[in-house]
Amino acid sequence: MTKPKIDLDHICDLAKIEIKDQDKKKYQKNLDAILTYVQKLDELDLDSIDLETKNNSLSTPLRIDENSSPLKTELSTIIKNAPAWQDNHFKVPGIIGDID
Repeated sequence: MTKPKIDLDHICDLAKIEIKDQDKKKYQKNLDAILTYVQKLDELDLDSIDLETKNNSLSTPLRIDENSSPLKTELSTIIKNAPAWQDNHFKVPGIIGDID
Protein backbone atom coordinates (compact mmCIF):
# COMPACT_ATOMS: atom_id res chain seq x y z
CA MET A 1 0.00 0.00 0.00
CA THR A 2 1.53 3.28 -1.12
CA LYS A 3 0.95 6.45 0.76
CA PRO A 4 -1.51 8.64 -1.17
CA LYS A 5 -0.47 12.14 -2.14
CA ILE A 6 -2.48 15.08 -3.46
CA ASP A 7 -0.94 18.08 -5.14
CA LEU A 8 -2.39 20.81 -2.92
CA ASP A 9 -1.33 23.59 -5.29
CA HIS A 10 -3.20 21.93 -8.14
CA ILE A 11 -6.33 21.58 -5.99
CA CYS A 12 -6.08 25.26 -5.03
CA ASP A 13 -5.80 26.21 -8.70
CA LEU A 14 -8.87 24.13 -9.58
CA ALA A 15 -10.86 25.60 -6.70
CA LYS A 16 -9.57 29.11 -7.43
CA ILE A 17 -8.52 29.62 -3.81
CA GLU A 18 -5.32 30.77 -2.23
CA ILE A 19 -3.81 29.20 0.87
CA LYS A 20 -1.04 30.88 2.82
CA ASP A 21 2.29 29.07 2.75
CA GLN A 22 2.23 28.57 6.53
CA ASP A 23 -1.19 26.81 6.25
CA LYS A 24 -0.29 24.51 3.33
CA LYS A 25 1.42 21.94 5.55
CA LYS A 26 -1.68 21.64 7.75
CA TYR A 27 -4.04 21.24 4.77
CA GLN A 28 -1.72 18.75 3.09
CA LYS A 29 -1.69 16.67 6.27
CA ASN A 30 -5.52 16.75 6.40
CA LEU A 31 -5.81 15.71 2.75
CA ASP A 32 -3.35 12.87 3.26
CA ALA A 33 -5.36 11.62 6.25
CA ILE A 34 -8.58 11.68 4.21
CA LEU A 35 -6.95 9.79 1.34
CA THR A 36 -5.49 7.21 3.71
CA TYR A 37 -8.95 6.61 5.17
CA VAL A 38 -10.52 6.28 1.71
CA GLN A 39 -7.77 3.84 0.77
CA LYS A 40 -8.63 1.75 3.85
CA LEU A 41 -12.28 1.73 2.79
CA ASP A 42 -11.25 0.58 -0.66
CA GLU A 43 -9.68 -2.52 0.90
CA LEU A 44 -13.02 -3.73 2.29
CA ASP A 45 -14.44 -6.87 0.70
CA LEU A 46 -17.95 -5.92 -0.36
CA ASP A 47 -18.51 -8.78 -2.82
CA SER A 48 -20.69 -10.69 -0.37
CA ILE A 49 -23.03 -7.73 0.20
CA ASP A 50 -26.11 -7.54 -2.01
CA LEU A 51 -26.47 -3.85 -2.76
CA GLU A 52 -29.83 -4.40 -4.47
CA THR A 53 -31.51 -5.59 -1.27
CA LYS A 54 -34.44 -3.49 -0.17
CA ASN A 55 -36.17 -3.90 3.15
CA ASN A 56 -39.85 -4.09 2.24
CA SER A 57 -40.97 -4.74 5.80
CA LEU A 58 -40.76 -1.05 6.59
CA SER A 59 -43.48 1.08 5.09
CA THR A 60 -44.94 4.47 5.65
CA PRO A 61 -48.47 4.33 7.00
CA LEU A 62 -50.83 6.20 4.72
CA ARG A 63 -54.03 7.91 5.74
CA ILE A 64 -57.24 7.53 3.80
CA ASP A 65 -57.99 10.47 1.53
CA GLU A 66 -61.26 12.08 2.48
CA ASN A 67 -63.06 14.90 0.73
CA SER A 68 -63.68 17.69 3.17
CA SER A 69 -64.12 21.40 3.27
CA PRO A 70 -60.78 23.21 3.49
CA LEU A 71 -62.31 25.64 5.97
CA LYS A 72 -63.43 23.71 9.01
CA THR A 73 -63.94 26.93 10.96
CA GLU A 74 -67.22 28.75 10.70
CA LEU A 75 -67.21 31.40 7.98
CA SER A 76 -68.51 34.00 10.44
CA THR A 77 -65.45 33.45 12.66
CA ILE A 78 -63.13 33.81 9.67
CA ILE A 79 -64.81 37.03 8.54
CA LYS A 80 -64.72 38.40 12.09
CA ASN A 81 -60.94 37.78 12.36
CA ALA A 82 -60.09 38.99 8.87
CA PRO A 83 -58.61 42.49 8.67
CA ALA A 84 -60.83 43.26 5.66
CA TRP A 85 -63.47 41.20 3.83
CA GLN A 86 -65.19 42.09 0.58
CA ASP A 87 -67.34 39.97 -1.79
CA ASN A 88 -66.43 36.69 -0.03
CA HIS A 89 -62.70 37.41 -0.34
CA PHE A 90 -59.97 38.67 1.93
CA LYS A 91 -59.10 42.25 1.05
CA VAL A 92 -55.37 42.93 1.33
CA PRO A 93 -53.29 46.04 0.69
CA GLY A 94 -51.95 46.32 -2.83
CA ILE A 95 -48.24 45.89 -3.38
CA ILE A 96 -48.00 47.29 -6.91
CA GLY A 97 -50.01 50.47 -6.51
CA ASP A 98 -53.29 51.91 -5.32
CA ILE A 99 -55.80 49.63 -7.03
CA ASP A 100 -59.29 49.55 -5.50
